[in-house]
Amino acid sequence: MAAMLLDLTTVPIWVLWIFALMGLACIFGAALWILPPRLRRRYPAVILFGTALFCARAAVSRDPRGVLWFGGLLGIACLALLSMGQMPADMPSARDPSVREHPLYSVVARRGRIAGISVVIVVVALVVLSVIFVRGA
Repeated sequence: MAAMLLDLTTVPIWVLWIFALMGLACIFGAALWILPPRLRRRYPAVILFGTALFCARAAVSRDPRGVLWFGGLLGIACLALLSMGQMPADMPSARDPSVREHPLYSVVARRGRIAGISVVIVVVALVVLSVIFVRGA
């Protein structure tokens, strides 16, 4: 068995809350940075709702250490989205049928696929490393 590098039961809960909230800030900051300005205006309510759901889940948990740890790790993983770059300001919503007619659609779609795959790879790697090296997660 691999040596445990971190034991979450010895980490103060407030440190894990800070780590998780920083992870949420990274997730939502990356999402807002990628979106074009007119789509960005709609998302603060979604961000607040997602944060409230996460905090409620962690608050009602009997031992929130694992929830908080993985919340922080997801924030680190979502930093891979920054490789996608910002979408053009005139890019229509993905639900708009005319989105495929945009001149930069193929470039943005390719960058989005690459960023999505990289996020999945980073999440899987972080979870596997957590299972191996972190106790109490």
